[in-house]
Amino acid sequence: MKLVVLLSVFLLVCGGCFIFYNDPAYAVSGRLALAAMFLFSGVLHVKYRDGIYLTYPDFLSQINKIKLVFAVGDLQFAIAAGLVFADVARVIVPLILIYLILGLVTQVNAGVKNISVKRGNYTGKGIAYLFFKIPEQLIIIGWTYYFVLVCC
Repeated sequence: MKLVVLLSVFLLVCGGCFIFYNDPAYAVSGRLALAAMFLFSGVLHVKYRDGIYLTYPDFLSQINKIKLVFAVGDLQFAIAAGLVFADVARVIVPLILIYLILGLVTQVNAGVKNISVKRGNYTGKGIAYLFFKIPEQLIIIGWTYYFVLVCC
């Protein structure tokens, strides 16, 4: 679903910029699409907090997992706000990439443990879940690198 948000917002902003300014503004469109994806993901982090909680590593205590769920949701909102401004986006890109790589680790953990984030239990799709989530995360990492560092 994150890719749908990413591509939809990108196409809408590109189209709008082209219609009104005769310039698709690829860099701005890419950053705004990424910001929208992080907003969407932050909302899902709050909505499905019980399922997200299960994806975190077992070495964390229960209270730390709960705190981390909300901290990561807040981080996603902050990243979205930072991506709106080109100068800020270039500064926070290492944070974004570290977050996305750590997110990939939690997704692998969710796949191995058969976690269903939406249901908040262990009835997920298992390893099959990873055949979509790993490429999705790699696309988002590439998107971040290209539209924040290269395209600007």
